[in-house]
Amino acid sequence: MKKVLILTEKRSVNSHISKALKNVSDDITITEIGGHIYTTDEPFVVPYCEMKSLKALMLKNYEKGYIRGEPLIKENIKKIERMLSENNFDIIVNACDNDKNGKALFSFACDLLNISEQDTVSIELSDLQENYIYNQYLNVCALKEG
Repeated sequence: MKKVLILTEKRSVNSHISKALKNVSDDITITEIGGHIYTTDEPFVVPYCEMKSLKALMLKNYEKGYIRGEPLIKENIKKIERMLSENNFDIIVNACDNDKNGKALFSFACDLLNISEQDTVSIELSDLQENYIYNQYLNVCALKEG
C-alpha cells in the first residue's frame, strides 16, 4: 500500500477526488493549496481596486505574476509541512489545474515546501467524473512505479 499526498488548487476538487478514489487501497491524503496566482498575460478577473492590493511575484519563467489569497496559501502550506513531517509519502501528486495559473501555484507551493517538482507526478483533471479521476490516478501511480 502506497502513502499518497494529493495537492489540489481548490477545496471543491478535493471532494471529487475523494469520491472517485474511495475504493483505492492506498493511504491517500488530499488537501488544497488554496489561493490563486494570476499571470500577467491573462485578463484580470479581479476588480482594479483589489488588484492594486495583490502581491507581485516573479514566476520561474521570469514572468511577473500576482498572488491572491496569500494568507490562505501560507496557512495551508503550514498544514502540508506538518503532514510531510509526520508521514513518509511515497507519491506526491499535483492535482492543480493544468493551466498556467495552476502550474504557477503548484510551483510556488513546491518552493515553499522545499519539494522538487521533479519528484512529483501530475494528474490532469480535465473531467471530474469518478471513472476519469480513478483512471488518471492509476496512470500516474503506474508511471511513478515504472
